[in-house]
Amino acid sequence: MECGAEYEMEYICNDCGAIFEKPAELEETSWAWGRPEEYILSRCPCCGGDDFSEGVKCGVCGETVSALKAERVNDGYVCEQCIGITGRQAEKALGSIFSAAELNALRIYIENIYSQGGHLV
Repeated sequence: MECGAEYEMEYICNDCGAIFEKPAELEETSWAWGRPEEYILSRCPCCGGDDFSEGVKCGVCGETVSALKAERVNDGYVCEQCIGITGRQAEKALGSIFSAAELNALRIYIENIYSQGGHLV
């Protein structure tokens, strides 16, 4: 298995950032009340860390990111980085078209749509 390669179902390690198809399984034995108990622990195959989550593909940039660092949208996910970039681009574009008062009206309009469970598009 190659760390960082693309797979159908992907996980992402929150320690080293590696993307992998299947966690490595590590067998561990502990003793409880004089008897051995065996455990199978899932680990990142690249760094051995146990802090990993299901990876999701960002619908904007196409990168695989942790589901913890993405927002769910109607047809998938958008990563935090793309949300920030798109937001700044929208602010710049809208700021050149609308006055401050019009931007406030637009903000209220959008908040009302979402508070009623609607969508812009």
